[in-house]
Amino acid sequence: MFNATGIFSNCVCAINPYCQRQRDLYSRITTLNDTRMYTITNTMPDSTDSCYALDSFLFSIQECFYSNSNCLSTLLTNMNMTYNQLYTEIPWFYPTPLDYDPLSNYFLPNSSLSIITKEMMIEQWNYTASSDQYYETCTPNYYTYSYTARTYNYIGVIAKIISTIGDLGIALRLITPQLVTFLYRIFETKFKASHENQMPFFTRMKILFQSFLKSLYTELVNLTIFASCLYVLLLIIGIVILSLQTLIQPEILTKTFARPSLETYTHLLQEHGGLVHCPCSITSSIYGKYIKIEPIFHQICLSEFVSEEWRMNITTGLTSNMFDYDRRDYHRFLSAHLQYLAGLCYLSNQAVNAFIQQTLSSLFVTIQLLPKLILNTQIEALIEENESNVPAVLLRLIFLYRNINHANAIVSAYGTNYDYLLSDRFRITRLLGLRGGLTVVLKWICPTLTCLLAKIFERWKKRIKRISPIYFISSGNN
Repeated sequence: MFNATGIFSNCVCAINPYCQRQRDLYSRITTLNDTRMYTITNTMPDSTDSCYALDSFLFSIQECFYSNSNCLSTLLTNMNMTYNQLYTEIPWFYPTPLDYDPLSNYFLPNSSLSIITKEMMIEQWNYTASSDQYYETCTPNYYTYSYTARTYNYIGVIAKIISTIGDLGIALRLITPQLVTFLYRIFETKFKASHENQMPFFTRMKILFQSFLKSLYTELVNLTIFASCLYVLLLIIGIVILSLQTLIQPEILTKTFARPSLETYTHLLQEHGGLVHCPCSITSSIYGKYIKIEPIFHQICLSEFVSEEWRMNITTGLTSNMFDYDRRDYHRFLSAHLQYLAGLCYLSNQAVNAFIQQTLSSLFVTIQLLPKLILNTQIEALIEENESNVPAVLLRLIFLYRNINHANAIVSAYGTNYDYLLSDRFRITRLLGLRGGLTVVLKWICPTLTCLLAKIFERWKKRIKRISPIYFISSGNN
């Protein structure tokens, strides 16, 4: 039970496995009557005591290991006092404190280890994608791009009009005589119908011939003027239609380049954008050919605080019997926390390296050669999606480990969750082993139980013999 004020006041570990309290450093004092007492010498504000050693580790923060905190000097001073009282062959080891840089460090010094664990102790992911290697892997044989343009420029339009005028002149030369003949016949038929019955035959013939010559001349002049106007009008209409059709209607042109270079592809991509199509000759390749992933772990995993030398050195002065320390004393948990820290860094390193190996060995399938910006976007999305799944396995194992211990009431070696309370009125018996334990119990219980039942039966028989018989006297009449 945690009675200290904190996140959970009067919290019982058997009910709530997330109980927390501040951890302190204690010193043992022996009184005149040989009674052991513990007094607080220093407080550890960055460390948290919980029901399990693992939870105590996760709920704590690592600000004690930074240079701007006095916690590390306090801890080293306290441990050095114990170290000087003992004679060991291990030399004293002083680690270099951590420095926080807000530009390069993602985690703050007061970040709890549970938050850092969720990120697998990784400050940031650094990855690089080589566009040159990707281009060589894709090895395109050709690429095409489409663009919209007019078929003719102004000079081409003029040439087209001139050629059209020549063709139109030939057509008008063929059509105009036929049109004049057709109109002449119409007028000639009307003239004959109105004058053929008024004069004698020879007179009519003479007048008709003279009129014919005169009207023919007049009609020819008029038809020539009409044909010229019609020719000019049709020519103007044709030129206007041809010019508008040539200038307004554009065409989509496609240009193909064989064996292009990366510089040419980049230049055309800047000019034409998404209109450039470059099919890859190899549609699938592994990411490892052109991607490099380098994780940057939390600086505590790269420091001396996770080394075996540091752990052995700082725990040298501790006694082998942890029960000599007070239950709330941080001396009991120091070695376990350092081992948890080193183990977590090791597991994170293994899991991250496995993730990187799996990612780099997976296939990247694409039909078209991707631009550099789109390639980086897809790779970044892939890494962000997969890196969120990396801590899931470790967190599930930690959660399972905590729940199994709490549900089965497994007593922690540090006595922070459960404890056996033995009363003086009961006799302490030896714990029997699982192998043959039931047989040992029965061998002890059966004879004792048989003797007890035999004594009870003997006492019952003696009691029956002591009871006098009862006689019933009947009357004489009966």
